[in-house]
Amino acid sequence: MHIIFRFFCLFIFINFSLYSNINFNLSNFKVSNTISNPFIIAVMVEFQEEIPNNPLTSGTGSFLDTLEIDMIWKTGLRCDGFIVDRPPHDADYFTSQIQALSHYFSKSSNNNIDIQGTVIQSLNDDNGYYKLSKQMEEYSYSDEHLSELFKESLELAKDDIEQYLLVNPDIDFDEIVFTVFHAGIGQDFSFPTFDPTIYDIKSAYIESSMFEDDSNYPIINGQEITSGILLPETQNMIFFD
Repeated sequence: MHIIFRFFCLFIFINFSLYSNINFNLSNFKVSNTISNPFIIAVMVEFQEEIPNNPLTSGTGSFLDTLEIDMIWKTGLRCDGFIVDRPPHDADYFTSQIQALSHYFSKSSNNNIDIQGTVIQSLNDDNGYYKLSKQMEEYSYSDEHLSELFKESLELAKDDIEQYLLVNPDIDFDEIVFTVFHAGIGQDFSFPTFDPTIYDIKSAYIESSMFEDDSNYPIINGQEITSGILLPETQNMIFFD
């Protein structure tokens, strides 16, 4: 089984174990020749701003950079104290997520799995974000549109990724997990009969069959990238009106 797919499945299991208090232990996991140490190369992408705001998506297409949720909860009490996924959702925030993932797998596998990674930042944006060419809704219609989002994100960051790899030649290219963090909440928990934000972006494992054809693969360091991971900035709906 492909290294990235196994990594993604384990990532999903972690989230389920956190919510259901299942003790997901990898202490007996054995590292084979096909799985060594995944290296996450992540980029952060925003969408074109929604003017006016599209009621069928969460947010306006930009990452959350401030904690302004009092305006959302106009009546009653909201959660006080610890707030999950507190903004700003910047490079430090996503780096912390990668570090938490790394610590979990290291401890649970008796140090058999060592996941490292970095968040590549755009030099043209104060927060390091890359700007996609379309609004959120336009990438949500199908798996092919998700692969378009993934491809465009890597192409926007291509020069910066290749520069990073140039100064870090010890990274095994075959072990890289290309990951795109996008603005907004994930379309992963929905109720078809009354879900108001039907055009949020689904979290996805991007695979080759999702591309229109093999000419559509993004290319990094002269190699076709046929798989990766697509994830939202948060699943915490308290931030969104």
